[in-house]
Parts: sequence; structure tokens; C-alpha cells
Amino acid sequence: MSAVWNLEEKVVNELNSAGEMPSIGFIREIDLVRTPARAGKPERRGAVGVSHATLWRMVKAKKFPQPVKLSAGVTAWRVEDVRAWLAGKWESGPANMNDLSAAA
Repeated sequence: MSAVWNLEEKVVNELNSAGEMPSIGFIREIDLVRTPARAGKPERRGAVGVSHATLWRMVKAKKFPQPVKLSAGVTAWRVEDVRAWLAGKWESGPANMNDLSAAA
């Protein structure tokens, strides 16, 4: 593995163990979305707190930052973009959940 991949893996592991976003790097979908409780595992809210389907509707409607393809099976978002979106400072503006149905 390259040094860059090791850094990305470290950032993702920091997020998973601490339960919060790292200051730099990438964040995977599992850490963004809400995951319902099942098979004895508790519900996870995720950094954005929306479902998988809603996240991708937001991406398609350009109401949430576009992901980055890190490899053939790995898609992630830049933490800086997600933090900007959460703060309402993302360049396309914060998502209005009421506008998603019109964009779909």
C-alpha cells in the first residue's frame, strides 16, 4: 500500500473509533448516513444523519458535495467538503430537504 492509502485508512479508522470526523482526509458513506438498528447492533446516526437513498438524491441534485472515487471499490467524500456543507458554507449551499423531491 502507498503512504497516501495508509493515511486515508488511518483517517477512516480514527473516525470509526472516535465517532467524529477527522480534521482532514476522506469520510466513507457508512460514517455519513443513518444506519437503522439490526442484528443486535445499535442505530448509528452518522455525520449527516440521512439515509443512504437520501444522501445519493442530495448528491444527484447537487445539494451535497460530490464523492471522490479513491479506487475501484472505494468512494468517499473530502472531510473538508462535508464540514463546509454542515456549516452551511459549501459552494452550492446547504441542502434544503424540501427541494429534494422536486429534483428527483
